[in-house]
Amino acid sequence: MTARERLAPLAARLRAALADEKQRVNLLVCMGLAGLLLLAVSSWLPADSSTQSAAPAAKTGSTADYAAELETRLTALISRVEGAGKTAVMAVSYTHLTLPTNREV
Repeated sequence: MTARERLAPLAARLRAALADEKQRVNLLVCMGLAGLLLLAVSSWLPADSSTQSAAPAAKTGSTADYAAELETRLTALISRVEGAGKTAVMAVSYTHLTLPTNREV
């Protein structure tokens, strides 16, 4: 028995179900609810380490350590650019301050 012969009765039932509009709507609603159920169940399952994003984990180091690492990585990257020559990078952290003013605008 071939796969086509095994699927023929199922295909005939599916065609009959899709021929009736009410059954077609019911089938689409059921499929939508099944998809929502799968999404809900997948959010409860623990994430596998291989499926997590490739972003590096947050380190417990200070901002200065992060800036030094960033400077090193950027210096190495820029120095590989043809014609860049000897490179140096300085990472600067900006803090936005709001100063009070007595001036009307």
